[in-house]
Amino acid sequence: MQIYINLYAGIFNITKKINTYFNHINLLTKQEKKIFYFLVKGNNNKEIAENLFISYHTIKTHRKNIFKKLQCSNLRDLAEYESIIEYINH
Repeated sequence: MQIYINLYAGIFNITKKINTYFNHINLLTKQEKKIFYFLVKGNNNKEIAENLFISYHTIKTHRKNIFKKLQCSNLRDLAEYESIIEYINH
């Protein structure tokens, strides 16, 4: 019985975390989502600016907002969002 309780608790925690991630992702604007995907794919600010035809400084501002909205402090945290999204989509 304890095994089932632990399993249920684990599934509940994972589901709660996924819901939190999706709620945070939904806070991003369309442009921020584009930049988010470039970031998690390893592009730097200059590359993103060139791909989206916008200013490097605009990318820096969007990046700051993305980190704030997703409550991330580094790219590793962003990658966790991306890995959850990839997992769900496949």
